[in-house]
Parts: sequence; C-alpha cells; structure tokens
Amino acid sequence: MFKYLRILVTLVSLQLNVNAQCLTGTYTIGGISPDYALISDAVEALYNNGVCGPVVFDIRSGLYSDTISFVSPINGSSVVNNVVFRSSTGQKGDVQLNTAVAQSNVVIDNCSNIMFKDMTFKNTSTIEGNNLRILQHSNASNIKLINCSFEAVTRNALFLGDNSLLLFSDCVFNSTSENIVIQGEVKNIDITHCQFTTPERAVVCSFGQGINFSYNLFKNCGSLFAFQSVKHLKIEHNIADSVENTFPAISLNYVEDFSFQYNKLSTHSIFTLHGTYLIGINGCNSGTSMFMNNVINQRIDGGYENAIALYGSNNILFYHNTIQ
Repeated sequence: MFKYLRILVTLVSLQLNVNAQCLTGTYTIGGISPDYALISDAVEALYNNGVCGPVVFDIRSGLYSDTISFVSPINGSSVVNNVVFRSSTGQKGDVQLNTAVAQSNVVIDNCSNIMFKDMTFKNTSTIEGNNLRILQHSNASNIKLINCSFEAVTRNALFLGDNSLLLFSDCVFNSTSENIVIQGEVKNIDITHCQFTTPERAVVCSFGQGINFSYNLFKNCGSLFAFQSVKHLKIEHNIADSVENTFPAISLNYVEDFSFQYNKLSTHSIFTLHGTYLIGINGCNSGTSMFMNNVINQRIDGGYENAIALYGSNNILFYHNTIQ
C-alpha cells in the first residue's frame, strides 16, 4: 500500500511541476484550439508561471473585449526574456481590443519588458477612458508599441510617474482629446514615425527628460505638442498638415537643452494665437539648444499674433529657418 501511495504522490508532484512550468516560446490566443482563449488568460499564465525565455503570443484575428492588467513584475522577465503580444497575421486591423467603459484597455503598473505589435486598441467611453495607462510611480521600463492603432473618444495614452524606456513606433492615434499625455519624471521616451489626428493637442508632456519626438505626421490637429519642464528634448523631421490651432501649435515652456530641427509645419490660427510659443527656454551654456532648418507656414485669420514668439529665453542657436 505504501508503494502505491509513493507512486500517487510522485504523480501529483509531476503534475504540479508541469502546471507551474515557466513560459518560453510561441503561444496562440483566440481562434480554434488556442493555447489561451483570451488575452487576459495569457496574462494570468504569465503571472502564475513566470518566463524562462522570450515569449510571443500570436493573437488570432478577432474582437477582444477583455481588459489587460500588468500589476507587478513578471517572474523571470528581462530585456532578453521579454513578452510580445502581436497579431498573428501581422495586420493591426485584424486584432482589436475594445472597451466602452470608463477604464483602460491596458494598465501597466510596476511591470517591464512588454511589447504590443500589430494591434488595434479602441475605447469608446466618453468618460475619461484610455487605451493605455501606465500608472504613477510604477517604474515600468522597456515598454514598446509598434505598428498599433489607437482610437479613443477621450485620451489615447496616459503615462504617469517614474517610467522609462518607452517606445511608440509606426503607430496611428485618433481621438477627440489629447492623443498622448505624459505627466511625471518620465525618462527616455521615443515617439517616432507615428501619425496623429485630434481637434485638440496631439502630445502634452509635463516634466521628464530624454524625449525623442521625430519623423511623425500630424493631420487635422488642433495643436501639435506642448512640452513643459522637460530636459533633453529632441523634436526633428516632423510634418504637420492642416493644423487649425485651438492652442498654440507648438508650445515649449521651461525646456532645457533641446533640438528643434528639420520640421515642416503648416498651421492655421483661427484665434489670436502664436504659431510657435517659446517661453523660459534655457539652453545649455555650450549653446547646444538649436532651432534650425525648419519650415514653418503660419496662416492667421483675423488675428495679430506671431508665427514664432520668444520670451525669457537664452542660449538658443536660431539658424536657417523659413518662416512664412
């Protein structure tokens, strides 16, 4: 009898070890005979089992309504052992994560090394619903969103607090409020090759350092971007078309050490607003803050303000710009 008990205990132990096996490799979500029926099921498996290598979740085509929450570090996760959620077809329109309630589709709190690729996020709530929310003091890092589409009635993405190494690349943002709002001591954010559409401000950032905002396209925006109390800011090679200012098209307040170069901006002020508003700019003593090689076409209907307004600023290299 003791022999059979030992065998039973061994089998139970083996089953527990199998159930607790860490994740590595590629898994499927949704569709026929998937590894996980829902995206939230895959997230639960990450927390139950941890990872011991790079993990990829191929999400099959469909509409998903579950909310994703990353509430703590994933055991075994690292820059190498990262977690990728992506459309199995490589087409962002084939996988849609939708919600109609006043919450976020994706919440990241104190979790790192996550990528979303080739997906669509949609939030139709009219009461402060976000597609992506990274919480205050969450210490999230190495978060990447590549070739994704964000559609929202209010804000699309909200970053709060001490987060770093965030990347948006080749994404499309469309909302009736701000596309991206950044508040807090964020560090090393890259927003590149993205497209923005909103009747308000596309990007609003208060505090932070090491922000690269380059090669983006603005279409039918009320304003381009507003940066305040930011250090080490790069705004280069952006194109703005058909911008009707409800705010100053560009607002840089109390920014230290910035590069504003090779931008081509066409704006249309329907109020008495400055096209580009620079106040309290403090370039480095070495003179590395640069406003150079830009083409700015500011059309004003019925107003009297300037294409560029500069107040209380110093140590800026202002060369080779075309202002019309």
